[in-house]
Amino acid sequence: MLSHHLVLQALPIGSLLAVRASAAHQNALESLPVFAAAVLMARVQKVPPTQLTSLTARYLVLRLLYTVL
Repeated sequence: MLSHHLVLQALPIGSLLAVRASAAHQNALESLPVFAAAVLMARVQKVPPTQLTSLTARYLVLRLLYTVL
C-alpha cells in the first residue's frame, strides 16, 4: 500500500492545492470552538475591548499565515 506522502506526490498540482486547502479548512474548524471560548471568557473577565480586539486580530492574522504557509 502507498504511503499518504507518495499518494500526494502523484496528484496534479491543482489537486494538491485542493487537498491542502481542505486540510487547512478542517484545522480552522477544529480550532474555532477554542478561539470562541477564549474570547467569551475574556469578555466575562472584563478584558478591555481594545486589548481583546488586538489579541483576536493577532490570532486571526496568525491563522491566516498558518493557512497560507
